[in-house]
Amino acid sequence: MTYLYFYPYLALYQLFPTVVWSEISFYVPEEFFRLCEEFHLPYHYASCIKIDKEMKKVIEEKDENYIDYLNKYSKLLHLELSSSSGLIRLPTCLKVFIMNTFIENLEFLSPCTNLQIIKMNKFTGNLEPLKNCRNLRIINIWHFSGSLEPLKSCRQLQDIDMHNFGWNLKRRGNDKDELEPLRGLKNLQRINMPNFVGNMNRGLEVLGSCINLREIQMFSFTGSRRNGLQPLTFSSFQEFSTQRVVGEGRNLQTIQLNSFVGDWEKSLEPLSNCTNLRTVEMYSFLGQGIGSLEPLSNCTNLQCLELNSFKEDDIGLIPLRKCSNLQFIQTNNFIECNPEKIKRYLATIPK
Repeated sequence: MTYLYFYPYLALYQLFPTVVWSEISFYVPEEFFRLCEEFHLPYHYASCIKIDKEMKKVIEEKDENYIDYLNKYSKLLHLELSSSSGLIRLPTCLKVFIMNTFIENLEFLSPCTNLQIIKMNKFTGNLEPLKNCRNLRIINIWHFSGSLEPLKSCRQLQDIDMHNFGWNLKRRGNDKDELEPLRGLKNLQRINMPNFVGNMNRGLEVLGSCINLREIQMFSFTGSRRNGLQPLTFSSFQEFSTQRVVGEGRNLQTIQLNSFVGDWEKSLEPLSNCTNLRTVEMYSFLGQGIGSLEPLSNCTNLQCLELNSFKEDDIGLIPLRKCSNLQFIQTNNFIECNPEKIKRYLATIPK
């Protein structure tokens, strides 16, 4: 006897609950967008989509009112685009925006007040439209070198990545403190500005007010005798005529200042307060006088130390004797120590 089984028609959207579809969109955003556009999966199922140039052309041909098209994705949280032309309005619930091509104007992001992450490597315009994005936490715009003033209202910022920022300071003069809008960002944990030279009058003074800062990457910062690393642990305020302690750099874990020379006495002294330091990279550091590394003796959590240009003085690396967690040291000018000078040096240190 032959049995015939009839399976009821099952629409694509019925395969999974809405919440499952939403999670799937984060794993295959480009394919998910095609499912919505070509296989009629409900727009509100998508939490994350990626639109390439090919699909953008399909949309433009399908809908003349392309500027409002993405508002159909009413639950969209994460959007990645490879082309910006025609973009005018985006869902206001959007939290992550990634743009992989050149873009001049960010006005279309102004209504997106829930935005938390922005990544636009080729953006070079004005950040003014972002002043309403008060929930912004991460901003990654490598080619940007303009004013940070609009970020003054983004008090939730945690991570700043601006590769080209500060490259033109030498050309136009550096009397102005370009970092001033970042003053007092208590949630800031990481700042990466490889081309930032620094203000010779105020150095890194603004970062001294970011009390939860954990990582500084400023490969072009040179510092000076007047304003070296001191501002990282002491920051001045307008209402105070003298400097006062702010956080003391106790949360700082990584500092990468590969152009910092520090060829003056006690140039590393401010780091003595940074007891949670784990990585120090200063390829150009020279130091000055016996015991240049002594301030690092308080950094008992130090694990990696790279001082490629440092020429050890007669006492060598003795100042690092308390850094019991040190795992990696790189220095290219190691010389033989002088035992007698080591004894005299140790005799001057309180037990």
